[in-house]
Amino acid sequence: MFTAAALFAVLSVIFLISHIHHDNHYSFTCFITFLTCFYHFSYRILVSEVVSKKPIRFNYKSGWFAPKKFEESVFKALRVKRWKEKLPNLLPQTSSSKDFPVETLINETCSAEAIHEINIVLSFVPFIVSLFYSEHEWIFLATGLVTALVDLCFIIFHRHFRPRLIKLMNTKA
Repeated sequence: MFTAAALFAVLSVIFLISHIHHDNHYSFTCFITFLTCFYHFSYRILVSEVVSKKPIRFNYKSGWFAPKKFEESVFKALRVKRWKEKLPNLLPQTSSSKDFPVETLINETCSAEAIHEINIVLSFVPFIVSLFYSEHEWIFLATGLVTALVDLCFIIFHRHFRPRLIKLMNTKA
């Protein structure tokens, strides 16, 4: 993720310089596109680092992170079992209950869910800013929607997986 952010930053600078020297629409469009991509990668890195640095104990039994009664039917309708394995796991070493206490994995699902929820909110910042400075708001809305949908897939996965971990923890106890 760091490499992609760096690549988009470099491309943004190249096309900004090109736009300054040649003043053409193409280089400005590329500059904005790469800058937006850089933004999307950067805030993901930043949010993940900030949330991961400060260990938080989430209350998975009640409130926001508690499994809801209606969710299982939603997961079945979305066929989560069919696509959940296709999601990338950036930290595959943390996904096994053999290596970590189940309660730690449950807390990690809450942490990851919180990160993706924050990401959804931040994914629409370029769109909001574009309302004041751009004639092409739809591009920023489209990128915000795409990145929000990707984050939503991960939230659904974590909410689907958490009750199974809780059940596993209760059977071990």
